[in-house]
Amino acid sequence: MPLLRSRTERAPTDARHCFKVHTTPVPLKIQLMKGGEPRAGTPFVIVIDGVTRTGATDDDGRLECWVPANAIAGVLTIENDEYRVLLRHLDPVESAVGVRQRLANLGFYKGPLEGASAAELRAAIVAFQRSEQGLEYSGEMDSKTLEALERRHSRD
Repeated sequence: MPLLRSRTERAPTDARHCFKVHTTPVPLKIQLMKGGEPRAGTPFVIVIDGVTRTGATDDDGRLECWVPANAIAGVLTIENDEYRVLLRHLDPVESAVGVRQRLANLGFYKGPLEGASAAELRAAIVAFQRSEQGLEYSGEMDSKTLEALERRHSRD
């Protein structure tokens, strides 16, 4: 996402003015699985903030499309399944909710984002650690695991 730039506009104070903000589109990346297998080559329709996009998933069951940076929500239809897609910023990776959000996005965590049980979260962390080379399977979110989670979430 581009950095914000400050800008000043001159306009009379006794008149009404309309300012438009142009945002740069950002990629939306979703991987779709069914029964533990990627939904490869499957046609989809996604409607984000009223704009319809169509396509097919790649060999890994991933779809990617460009959406406005300020998009809020949408609906994804694939085969006979329909999913509500909520688009919003993640909490910082250093926060407990941020860790759970990223683990959930990667498919390791299925529990609630707030008030998670320690056992569910520990199991998700161990599953993530097993999927990454060089991590100890401690179930703890140590600095190496946190770095790996941030790197993998950014990549996937």
